[in-house]
Amino acid sequence: MKNLKIWVILTLVTATTGCYDLVKNYEFDTDPDALKSRTMLDYFGNPNSSDLSRTIYCEAVRRAGLEDVIAAGNVTCVVPNNTAWNAFLTSIGVSSIDEVEPIVLKSILQYLIFPGEYRALTMTQDENNRIIALSGDPIWISRTPSTTDQYRMMINNNPEALSSVPVVVRQQDYMFKDNVVAQVVNSMVTYQPIITPIDEKPEGVDDSMSKKDTLFITDDTHVYIASAEAGNVLDGQGVWLVGRSGVYRVGLFKLQLKDIDFLDDLVSAIFTVRVRGVATYRADATCRIDLHTLADVSWRETTATYNSMIGGRVYPLAASFYLTNAIFTVPGTSGVPAQSVFYENPLYVKWDITRHMIESYENAGSNVSGTQIAFAVYDNSPGMTDAGTIIYLCAKDFSNATVAPFLSYIALAGPFPSTMRLRHNNPVTPLDGAAVLTPDATFAMEGPAVDDGYDYSDNNVIYLLKVKPSRGVITKYGIPITRNDKFTQAEMTAGVIKYLKTGTGQDSFVLSVSDYLGGLYYPDENTSTITVNIN
Repeated sequence: MKNLKIWVILTLVTATTGCYDLVKNYEFDTDPDALKSRTMLDYFGNPNSSDLSRTIYCEAVRRAGLEDVIAAGNVTCVVPNNTAWNAFLTSIGVSSIDEVEPIVLKSILQYLIFPGEYRALTMTQDENNRIIALSGDPIWISRTPSTTDQYRMMINNNPEALSSVPVVVRQQDYMFKDNVVAQVVNSMVTYQPIITPIDEKPEGVDDSMSKKDTLFITDDTHVYIASAEAGNVLDGQGVWLVGRSGVYRVGLFKLQLKDIDFLDDLVSAIFTVRVRGVATYRADATCRIDLHTLADVSWRETTATYNSMIGGRVYPLAASFYLTNAIFTVPGTSGVPAQSVFYENPLYVKWDITRHMIESYENAGSNVSGTQIAFAVYDNSPGMTDAGTIIYLCAKDFSNATVAPFLSYIALAGPFPSTMRLRHNNPVTPLDGAAVLTPDATFAMEGPAVDDGYDYSDNNVIYLLKVKPSRGVITKYGIPITRNDKFTQAEMTAGVIKYLKTGTGQDSFVLSVSDYLGGLYYPDENTSTITVNIN
């Protein structure tokens, strides 16, 4: 029987060539129960281990005080590896897990622990389980086969309920002592329900009182992992994005800052690029383009290469700073492969980078005119691993007889008075150190007393954090936000904006409030912010 058991397990590993590590990282590849005498934290956090890629997770669990919860057993843990944790730390402006408040880590990790033992080897093909995590929010774990990996597992593969992109499990099916299952991922997993986005600004809005300016892209190209040659995007060729392993193409954009006199009142900074077309993606498919910042601004579009910009990393942009993403739906007849360009009905992707632009100007100081900033864009769509998938973005100097010339740009806008009113602003009272900031219980805006024809629904009310709380943290999807970050009243209604208390005594934070038209709420003629008090 032992020989038969060995043959079966080896067959499973061999039959899934191209998959992520299924049973592969066990000390004994031939025995799926080889680690059942060891605890997960001991195995992943052991400094003598040959693989130290999950040590930060162990530190986070201990700092959050969740060792006993895991030790109780009969749970599945989604384990972000060190790459994921380092990206998270960078995004919130710290360098060590010890700088993150325990209550924040607890909030994040409780979403990644749920009852039951979920393993690829015991799940059927296309099985997708919805479980309530310890945080009280739903999480999905599925066995989602691909053409090369029949045991591929994914976390939160539910585009009908979630706005986030599914996360592929990179190392899976670890079975530890007390029936603790671990599924290792390469990015942070948070609960992001679908929330109505901010409406487009309608035509005809009188924003004549708003100061505006435009920063045009000066350099753009794409770099290709399989080529050492420079990108040198030609007019009409476009910036290509490919997210498939081994054939990555990453887009690069660069621009020059210029002086503006409304930085203190900057309401929005929107980076806009036109989508020229797609290949292989089917009509009605959801495409997601991630936007990252690049510290290196010395590159030129005629000389940049993948190795010089991305450093030859297997996962593109792993060392850069993720900003945000833009999602669009491929036009056309549902289900039909789209091998076309979008000329007659232009399609644009837009990223709100207000916080980043404010920080860029502040960091430039008096040397604004001598400061350049750069971005990288990456296809992170759910179907990007399918063969032949490409997203084509128009180059800055794109032109075609069918359409007018188009320039990629960042539109900066200052405020004009909004007609919104403050409905109420109640003090926040945390319970067990936490409070969900819902409009009904805390603060909320509403439209004018006399209807002006515009829509002031929750999705069109935007808050910007001007002053952070000093004895607590505000989180969005479980991740701490910082000064100049935004959230909408719709996100408050969905329960994803929270205050976590980290100190004692009373606290407060300061917000500015704008509407989707670009108007800013002024409580009085000398004030453009509201203060929220915490009991």
